[in-house]
Amino acid sequence: RADALKQGRAYRLPGLPHAVRPMTLSRVAFMEALLHGESPLVFGVGPTGTGKTHLAIAAGLNLVAEGRFKSLVLTRPHVLLEGEVMTPVSRAETGADDQLTPLEDVLQELIGHDELQRRLEHGQVQILPLGRLRGRTFNEAFVVLDEAQNITVKKMRMAVTRLGRGSRMAIIGDPAQIDLAADEPSGLAHLMKLLAGADLAETCRFELSEIIRNDAVARIEALYAGEGKAGLRPAA
Repeated sequence: RADALKQGRAYRLPGLPHAVRPMTLSRVAFMEALLHGESPLVFGVGPTGTGKTHLAIAAGLNLVAEGRFKSLVLTRPHVLLEGEVMTPVSRAETGADDQLTPLEDVLQELIGHDELQRRLEHGQVQILPLGRLRGRTFNEAFVVLDEAQNITVKKMRMAVTRLGRGSRMAIIGDPAQIDLAADEPSGLAHLMKLLAGADLAETCRFELSEIIRNDAVARIEALYAGEGKAGLRPAA
């Protein structure tokens, strides 16, 4: 089954120069939910390195290229680094942020630097600090909310209520790598619990065995997961 997925299951999508190969059944299910699902929200939840963000951005690029949405909007929260001083701008998450670079990296990997610049200039792709979503309404947009485990409950509420007419949102996160203060609940876990049983969202879960970065990463994550079961707060 694994060999069949690696060799035969590929998405050749308008808007992308190369085929996207999900490689596991969970990734196939995630792509199907992103490309063909009808729920306004799609959760992709699981360990780092399982391709969640890559697939969500690939799907968004395709959906915009096919005219099903007018723009792809990408955002992620700012994580306060060790030694970093909190300022009004960093608290509001409205300033230019180097922590958005990983989103640019995925885009360049998928479509190349020049094509990315063209789509940015034409407004087909927007990369925004989380705080710049406040007060806006995104109509006919496909929104990818990355690193959602590090969004507070208050900011998660702000983000998901930005959806306008004809829009959908992919919410990506790893509940085992929360960088919020110990007494600050994660907006991802809160939202998933809030929506349990409702028809507003589809949830796709990924396992440690699906990590594709490096074989060592899966083994290291398994060790951290085992440590967490012993009652320790998961490490970032």
